[in-house]
Amino acid sequence: MAKKTSIKAKILIVMLFLTVITFGSAAFLTLGNISSLGSYTLKSCDDLGEKSLNDSKEALLKHSREELLSLVISQAMIANIQLDRLEDEIAMMSNLSGRYLLGQKGSVVGDKGRQFLTIEKPSPLLSKSRIAIYSKDSGNEYAQKLERIGRLHPMLKFVYGNKRTLDMVYICTADGYYISYPWTKPRGKFSPFKREWYQKAVKASGKTVWIGPYISAHGDKIILTCSKAVKDFRGEVIAVCGLDITVKEITKNFIGVKLIHSGKSFLIDQKGNVLARRNMKINGMEWYQNIKKDNLLKSKDESLRRIAGKMVAGKEGVEKVNINGEPLYVAYAPISMTDWSVGVIVKSEVLTACIKKLNSTMERNIQKHRTSIKNYFDKNLTIYLIIGITVLILVMIWGFIFSHKITAPVLMLKEKALKITQGNFKSNIHLHTGDELEHLDKTFDRMSKEISRYMKHVTNTVREREKIEQEFAIAANIQSSMLPPEFKNIPELKIKSYLKAAHEVSGDFYNYSMLDDKYLFFCIGKVAGKGVPAAMLMAQVMTLLSHLGSMHIPPEELLLIVNNALVINNKTDMSVTTFCAYLNIESGELVFSNAENVPLVYIHDGKSIGSESGKSLALGIHTVEEGVFKRESIKLSPGDTLLFTTNGIDKAENERGDIFGQKYLLNSFKDFKVGSKNIIKFALEQLKEFYGSKISRRDVALLAIEYKGRKS
Repeated sequence: MAKKTSIKAKILIVMLFLTVITFGSAAFLTLGNISSLGSYTLKSCDDLGEKSLNDSKEALLKHSREELLSLVISQAMIANIQLDRLEDEIAMMSNLSGRYLLGQKGSVVGDKGRQFLTIEKPSPLLSKSRIAIYSKDSGNEYAQKLERIGRLHPMLKFVYGNKRTLDMVYICTADGYYISYPWTKPRGKFSPFKREWYQKAVKASGKTVWIGPYISAHGDKIILTCSKAVKDFRGEVIAVCGLDITVKEITKNFIGVKLIHSGKSFLIDQKGNVLARRNMKINGMEWYQNIKKDNLLKSKDESLRRIAGKMVAGKEGVEKVNINGEPLYVAYAPISMTDWSVGVIVKSEVLTACIKKLNSTMERNIQKHRTSIKNYFDKNLTIYLIIGITVLILVMIWGFIFSHKITAPVLMLKEKALKITQGNFKSNIHLHTGDELEHLDKTFDRMSKEISRYMKHVTNTVREREKIEQEFAIAANIQSSMLPPEFKNIPELKIKSYLKAAHEVSGDFYNYSMLDDKYLFFCIGKVAGKGVPAAMLMAQVMTLLSHLGSMHIPPEELLLIVNNALVINNKTDMSVTTFCAYLNIESGELVFSNAENVPLVYIHDGKSIGSESGKSLALGIHTVEEGVFKRESIKLSPGDTLLFTTNGIDKAENERGDIFGQKYLLNSFKDFKVGSKNIIKFALEQLKEFYGSKISRRDVALLAIEYKGRKS
């Protein structure tokens, strides 16, 4: 065996080794550590700067997005106010037009309305309204209607002058009189009745409608129209009022984003159609041709379709998209007045311009800090090396001084531990170091005393346990000797039995005996308990049953006598479940009585039948009168078999929480053939399959009686 090195020698060797290694590698290690620290510091500085830069970028971008969204929401509110004013104007026109057209002659302004109407271009242009007649009226009726229509000119002029963003205002009566201001001449075969603004206003039942965009019949411009029907007191349409506003005017004053010069605004309706945007052109189309509307919901770009869906749904937000390889931001907000939505498309570089400037500034600052940190580490490198070498030398010196002080108490504790392992719990070695070693020494002393006491206690406990086990073994042998032997010389019967205690002794029991050549008495039962108390009560009950049964007392009277006897002497409040019977081996008649309910399987003609006897009181609970325990009987046929189990088996739960029960017991014997195998063995297999490992924690008693009958 190799010679072991002492702790003191190991400490000295380690100190010597550290000294040699330290002087050889101090410079290298110090330089490496400081260099690593410098690199880590620089990297941390870079990471912190990068994180700060990224956080700043995110904050600025978020702020820019919020500003853009706020701007678009403001534009949507402006557009909402403007459109609300236009709808107020059209409502006023509708109201006043109805009064003028339905009022009595002379009820408004005067009777010289015709002077404000002309077919030819007036001079100056804003002095008169244009009249167009699509009616076949003539004579006095024609003159009166023309006079009445002329009264509307001041109202049209007022509305147009009050809202200079309008392109034109007009009214068309249901009987064919069309007045418009300012004077403009339509092109081609213009008929207001065929125009969409007239038709939809009639169908809208008095509600304001918006039409467009479409090409104006009065000039090369794209317009939107706000129109509303005028009804009489019967609810019939008598006229339609309309306001035209150009797409250019809407783009400029309603949805134009003036704070972002590179932004492009657009307006869509609730179906996704683009109502207004910059640079909407006619492209050579005539006024009577429909403009092909751009529908963002049908766009080829998936991101535009997604945004259009949110705009149509009335949502607001800012999203980044990539259209034709160009990164853009789209902000949108709803216009509640018309269920339209306004959007602004801005180039990504507009929002990120301030971020780029910030990036450049922070990079310069980071580089400046990197240089300062590097100079600081270079300057202090020599100082760190000197301090490191000095500390190592001092550690070496103090190591030699304290090595002896450290190892001496440890060696003394080692000697003390060896004596304890040899059984010597009394030692004269005591440390007074004033530190943890002294506390450990006192712990050794206490441990020695505890081990000594524990050894004595274990010795006494082992002796007591051996004595108890011997007594339990004697009790188990006594209980086993009380069970009857197997019948071998009675051809009319075949009896099998089984008893297993969960502990050393059991509260389950069975017994059988021939009273004479003709009658068999047997019983089986269970004391509600375990261990020695249950076993003692079981011995008492079994003795009473066997003695009274030998006297051939009827089973119901036998149970009554036993019950009342147990009540007098039962101090444990334990009850007993039992089944007792007399079998006439000549006739096969079985007379029995059941205290509570002992599970029974009756196999007759290959079929398993359960016990049909009613429940009664268990023995030992309280004194009862005659009639509590019932007498019953059945007639056995040759080949019939009776299997009894104690009632604790069928009520217990298995590991899954299921209960064995009478039903499961009968199902287990459904296909059992008498004589094919040992019925007791089969029953145990069923119990083990159901209960698993829990069967070992229960008392089990089984009694099987196969009746073969007496051969003539």
